Amino acid sequence: MRQPDRSRRRWPIFVGPALSVALLAVAAALFAVRPIGAAVLTQFPLWMWSVPGSLLALLGLGRRRGRHRRAVLAALAGWFAILLALAEEPVSLARSLVPDSASSALRVVTLNAAGGSPEAANEVVAWKPEIVLLQETPRGDAIDQLAKRLYGADAVIARSEDTAVLARGTGEALKLPDELGWHASALKLRRPNGHEIVVVSLRLDPPPLRLDILSPDAWRTQSVHCLQQQAMLAALARWIDTLPPNTEILVGGDFNVPQRDAVTVPLQRRLTDAFALAGRGWGGTVMNELPLVRFDQIWVGGSLRPRAVRAVPTQNSDHRAVLLELEQ
Repeated sequence: MRQPDRSRRRWPIFVGPALSVALLAVAAALFAVRPIGAAVLTQFPLWMWSVPGSLLALLGLGRRRGRHRRAVLAALAGWFAILLALAEEPVSLARSLVPDSASSALRVVTLNAAGGSPEAANEVVAWKPEIVLLQETPRGDAIDQLAKRLYGADAVIARSEDTAVLARGTGEALKLPDELGWHASALKLRRPNGHEIVVVSLRLDPPPLRLDILSPDAWRTQSVHCLQQQAMLAALARWIDTLPPNTEILVGGDFNVPQRDAVTVPLQRRLTDAFALAGRGWGGTVMNELPLVRFDQIWVGGSLRPRAVRAVPTQNSDHRAVLLELEQ
C-alpha cells in the first residue's frame, strides 16, 4: 500500500509562521514610516494587518511540539509588540478601563452630518457641547436654528459651503487660505470666561479606497490623492503659523485619512491629535455601524489640554461623532 505523503500535510506548519514573520516585517516598516507612496497599504489600520498575520502564524500549530510551537509564539509576540508600539487601539482601550475624572470640562463635538441631514446635525444637542464642528452641513437656515437651539442669543457661527463652527460666546469668522476653499471654516471665539480659541472645522475629500492593491494604478491614484490632502493641510499649517505662538487652537472634522497618517505631518508643528493624548475606548468613526478607521479627528494646540476623547455612535449619520472634553 502506498504511504501518504506527509510533507504535503506538514507544509502549513513551516510556511505559515514564515509568511507571518515576513508580513510582520513589512507592516512594521510601513507603519513606522507611513510613506505616502505606500498609502494603498497603510489605508488599512495596523490592527487589520495583524489579523491575517496572526492566522498565518497559527498554521504552525501542528501536533508536534518544540521549535514549531516556539516559532508560532515568537510570531504572535512580534505582532503584539508592534501593535503596542505603532497602533493606538491598545492604549486607548486600556485607558478606558481607568475611571474618568468628574471635574468640569469644556466639551467639543465634531460630526459629519451625512450629506446635509438636519436630523444628523441635531444629534449634537444631546451632548450639550460648548463648541460644535460640523461637516457636510445642512442647507438653508438649519445651522442658524441649531445654533439658536444650543446657545440662544449667545450663539456665534462661522461657515463655508460644507463646514461650520457653532459656539457659545462672541467672535468673528476668520479668512482661511484660498487653497482650502469650501473645505474649512474658522472662528475666533471669545468665550464667556474671556478666553480666546481659534476653531477650525475641516473636511477633506474622501479617499479612493482602492482594494486592488496589486494594481499599479491603485498605488498611483492613492498616492496622488494623499499628496493633495497633505498640500491642503500644509496650507492650513502655514496659516496657523501666522497666529501668535500661545494661541489656543482647535482643528477638527472629517479628515478622510486614517489615524496617524503621514498626510497630517504638517499639522504637527503646532498641533497634536487629541485622541493620541487622551483617547478612550475604540476610536474608529467610519462607518458608524462598523467603525474600522478614525477619519474624524480633533487636533489641539496652545495650552489646550484634552481630558478625554471618545467616538460616539450616532443614529442619523454614517459617521460616529467625536466628543472631546478639555480641561478648564
